[in-house]
Amino acid sequence: MISKNKIVIGTAQFGTSYGISNSGIILNQSEVNKIFDLADKYQISFFDTSMNYGNSEKIIGDNNNSKLSIITKLPKVPEMDKSKVELWITSQVENSIKRLKVNNLYGLILHYPDQLFTSTGDIIFKSLINLKKEEKIKKIGLSIYSTDDLYRYIKNFDLDLVQAPFNIVDQRIISRKIIELLNLNNIELHVRSIFLQGLLLMSSHQIPKYFNKWSHIFKKWHEWLKINNISSLEACLAFTYNEKSIDRLVIGVNNSQQLEQIIKLKFDKNMEFPDVASCDEGLINPSNWCY
Repeated sequence: MISKNKIVIGTAQFGTSYGISNSGIILNQSEVNKIFDLADKYQISFFDTSMNYGNSEKIIGDNNNSKLSIITKLPKVPEMDKSKVELWITSQVENSIKRLKVNNLYGLILHYPDQLFTSTGDIIFKSLINLKKEEKIKKIGLSIYSTDDLYRYIKNFDLDLVQAPFNIVDQRIISRKIIELLNLNNIELHVRSIFLQGLLLMSSHQIPKYFNKWSHIFKKWHEWLKINNISSLEACLAFTYNEKSIDRLVIGVNNSQQLEQIIKLKFDKNMEFPDVASCDEGLINPSNWCY
């Protein structure tokens, strides 16, 4: 069974239509309530959200039982006079805390970490340090899509948390020794996109034509699932969970039944997985998809 201590419930679907397999669905209030009830029942306290996920922060706040640990993401800092940057960031964080109805944030993640290497980068990071000193946030983090600049971030900034994509197709954090780098610097690792935004959960006939270029990967994936008589959901979770150096898994769900299924899943810890890894950014980086 997957460790409940590792689960972070992703909330993009609470306020936006997220994921290729979600068919434009935003969770209704009844489903959201059931998800929070399950989280309480199984003592899952971590939730991942963003100031840009529509109404998700308010929804979390309305369901907050004061036991939750919340990670949220700071949107792109707009162009403004440098003297106003810290005030803007502080205001964003304070408003987020109010919406979430918490005393502080477990983590504040930069959604656009490349801004740290702009003319306002030092001010942005100083603002986060000050918020940490004031105990409004516990951990400073980055959300990355590419591992290319991670060494540079770690060298120049004192980070507590990195959120990165990881799944059976996108294995860059292993192949490029990112996990070892983060462990060496005592940086917490949260992985997201463990279903590749739902693409890995889709049957072969559901996958959009855009992905025909990588049909050999999906053919091998689906054949392996059939031979091993295992669901795609179970296989994706088992692959990610078996990487012991990962601290937490950010898991987005389309409904409460899916969350309960995930919580109760049992799988073989010695499972041998197919080699379907790819470094093609057209496939592994959803921001490049044109379907």
